[in-house]
Amino acid sequence: MQLWSAVKDLVWAASDGPPSTITLSRDEQHEVNLFGMKRQQPQEKLAVSMFYPPVSECKSCGSHLHLSTLSRNEVTFYTLHDGARRALSSSFACHSCKITYYHNYYSDGRLRHYYHTSSVPPIILIEEHVYIESQLCEFFTNLSLFAWVSAQNSAANIYNHTLSKFSESSTLSEASE
Repeated sequence: MQLWSAVKDLVWAASDGPPSTITLSRDEQHEVNLFGMKRQQPQEKLAVSMFYPPVSECKSCGSHLHLSTLSRNEVTFYTLHDGARRALSSSFACHSCKITYYHNYYSDGRLRHYYHTSSVPPIILIEEHVYIESQLCEFFTNLSLFAWVSAQNSAANIYNHTLSKFSESSTLSEASE
């Protein structure tokens, strides 16, 4: 954590925030799954998929959020091509106003305020610790419309047996070993 304290200003200055997409090879994904979750402090953990708030400044006071309190939680991320995988969701808490910013919303402790977007976001929070790709939501919708399958039974079975092509490096159980 001392290294991050020393270089975080340089990292955030070099970009407008955390990178949105970085493509990793299967070997790199394997290494991240193997070692990224073993860190002791939640702030030090890494995952193949990491979610951040879409803002870099506090909407109330204008403070730079990347210099505020960082929290990370383990979540499950359902993808169309890679199945279910472990991921991390990060939030930032503004020191000045105590507003906490999450991937889909921000909260002052009493109310949730969702970010306004003109289109469907590529990644959707469906439960507190569950995220899903919008492409997968579209797939389930099309199954219901055109194949007349129930989401709970047939669609889930189709997903589990044909679409979620697990490799050794992307299974949920391996990262917890």
